[in-house]
Amino acid sequence: MSEAFRIIHGPCPLCGSAHAELLLDGLRDVENRVPGEYDVSRCLDCRLIYLSTRPDEASLHACYDENYHVRFNRALHPVLRGLFNTRYALRLRRLLRHSRGRVPSSVLEIGCGDGNLLAYLEGALPPSVELVGIELDARNIRLQPGSRIQLHEADFDRLDLGRRFDAVVMYHVLEHVVRPVDTLCRIRELLNPGGFLLFQVPTWDTAWRKVFPRHWNGLQIPRHQFFLDPESLRQLCERSGLRIESVAGLLDPGDFAVSACNWITDRLNLRTLPRKAWFYIPLVILGTGLVAATHLATGRSGEMEVLVRPAD
Repeated sequence: MSEAFRIIHGPCPLCGSAHAELLLDGLRDVENRVPGEYDVSRCLDCRLIYLSTRPDEASLHACYDENYHVRFNRALHPVLRGLFNTRYALRLRRLLRHSRGRVPSSVLEIGCGDGNLLAYLEGALPPSVELVGIELDARNIRLQPGSRIQLHEADFDRLDLGRRFDAVVMYHVLEHVVRPVDTLCRIRELLNPGGFLLFQVPTWDTAWRKVFPRHWNGLQIPRHQFFLDPESLRQLCERSGLRIESVAGLLDPGDFAVSACNWITDRLNLRTLPRKAWFYIPLVILGTGLVAATHLATGRSGEMEVLVRPAD
């Protein structure tokens, strides 16, 4: 880790207040082993739960090394490949449903990770649909020869696309950003009339956070900068000039599986990374049924999918 890596005590990312109550302290990065100890607090003004002791903005890039999970080759294991293809198919189904009966002419994915969702959309949507992806580090994205996907390796907050889109999607990206209101305002300006933003974020209210309070998958210390529940989600969207049209809880086997792997590898002091442990795939398989049963029993899920449109 570079000597320039700095840990600070920062204010609320939503309202800027420094008045907060401490919820969790001395947290460590049990998944990617970024050094340091970090705290989670609740803002006493807007009630957002956020990472109050965190890397400064210039240090954040050091928290995403080659072991960051979106850089794994998910196609290598047939179980993961099947699960992810099922997830992509369901995302496409919901995307088309929110398009109000028509295929969007353009789709932008912010934080497209390994590019596999865009590749799936390329094969499933008509050739006339423009597909654009943005990713800070695109070195592991392999597009097929002749792909129509337009890929930008850039920071979204500093990129001028010079155009608008019918649909913008963002899957487990928002919780990573330093200034969420500014980011959402920029996205709002990118939407065509009638366009929408569809995004997913971890749910603070999930049952697995209570089972694994310091090893919960949704913490992703120190990469996740804040944690949303329905009320803080509403405030964030309102401050960004967005109107929430729907919020849906989604079943996520990883909410259990990664949390359990984090706990096991940490308690046993294993050198292997949690998502690369031999027991990760069995826990994903076990977690599929367990998470579904927990969702039915509690009504809580591991992630929220949120559909928003410009408020004006």
